[in-house]
Amino acid sequence: MLDNIIKKYYIRIAITALTIFAGAIYANQSISIPSYVTTIVYLMLLTIVPYAVWNFGKKMKMISQIEDKAIRERNIKNANMIKMLLIYVPTMLCSVLYFTEPTESSLGVAIISLILFLLFAKPTDKVA
Repeated sequence: MLDNIIKKYYIRIAITALTIFAGAIYANQSISIPSYVTTIVYLMLLTIVPYAVWNFGKKMKMISQIEDKAIRERNIKNANMIKMLLIYVPTMLCSVLYFTEPTESSLGVAIISLILFLLFAKPTDKVA
């Protein structure tokens, strides 16, 4: 049921990991990102990930009450895609931030965001 979404999940992991790896190799020091941009990205990571997990749990409780199997499966796919997208946006922004300004702190945040994506964005069809 979730085969296509699981493929997208692993593709996004690979893209993010390759961006972090390319940032480590490329190491462009000429671009300077203002500190407020990094602060906004870090705050997005801290707020959107818990919201996505909470929202997914709430949607799965609502989906568990649906009787029709086809509608239930479609809603599960949509809930998984929304959760994955919400968690992927700050994850990709952190890795792009590291690619443009490779510092140790941005590397740490990029790796942490990738780990958060691995833990919390994995598609599931278990209904609460």
